[in-house]
Amino acid sequence: MIWSTGPTYLIVAAICIVLGFNYGGGTLDAAKIAAMQDMMKVEFNIGLLGFLPPVLVIFLAARKTPAIPGLFAGVLVAALMSAFQGNGLGDIINAIHYGYEAGISAEIGGAEGDALLSLLSQTNLNILPEMATDVGGMLTDLLSRGGMDSMMWSISLVFCALFFGGVMEACGFLETIVGAITRRVKSVGGMMGAVIGSCFVSNLFLGDQYLSLVIPGRMFKVSFEEKGLAPRMLSRALEDSGTLTSALIPWNTCGAFMYSVLGVPTLAYAPYAFLNYLNPIVSIIMSYMKIGIYWRKEDGTDVVSRNKP
Repeated sequence: MIWSTGPTYLIVAAICIVLGFNYGGGTLDAAKIAAMQDMMKVEFNIGLLGFLPPVLVIFLAARKTPAIPGLFAGVLVAALMSAFQGNGLGDIINAIHYGYEAGISAEIGGAEGDALLSLLSQTNLNILPEMATDVGGMLTDLLSRGGMDSMMWSISLVFCALFFGGVMEACGFLETIVGAITRRVKSVGGMMGAVIGSCFVSNLFLGDQYLSLVIPGRMFKVSFEEKGLAPRMLSRALEDSGTLTSALIPWNTCGAFMYSVLGVPTLAYAPYAFLNYLNPIVSIIMSYMKIGIYWRKEDGTDVVSRNKP
């Protein structure tokens, strides 16, 4: 994805630098930031070892380890680290399934009066009571996001999309739809544009990012194979549009989630989400310029070239 996201990041960085100079000079609440850091130190044992699970997952991904064993290795190492910090097996399983539940932060966020002062004294937190309650509530909302249980609705949507896509494929619907879309497509740029456009339309009408990835992915899989394009090109197109444009649509699950977390309406932050709407445009332009095009060779390997080898 560096072929499309790399140039886009440079463009976004330039835009943000210009905006930073124009809108800089605001005040920073250093006291609240320090209070959050102090409360986080009480809530967790913070250290460099905390980087071990994600670094392990990245290392295994770089070694091209299959996704499930690589992710499971990170979960296993994180669980072992949690056990060494005094958490029991039941606590670890509950955290994996239902998500982490804030401890000290939740108690401070919900305490008042003498109870709040007592908690601050017991934890050696030198924070004003009003700020402690505010910071405690913020950290509780941030940390208590749910585990696998909160993702079950997403998994069910993926299953439904796969079943729906399978029925459409078996009945020949996908072939008809893709044929109508790609009949006049002669170039790689046109094919990438068709996928990117389909993902955006799916985000508009299906209302969920997962559906906008799964259904167009199944729709265009055979077309990419027939043109000799490597599967990574289809994957790149799905990510360039299906993932990024979902946060720009208020009724999409991603847009609704961003609004609930940030407290900012989707249409209010959308003009400033430069990466989200510039990346699909850059991806199409790069494809028409035949830059970063991967082709699938007869031996099953991929090669990057302007033209089909």
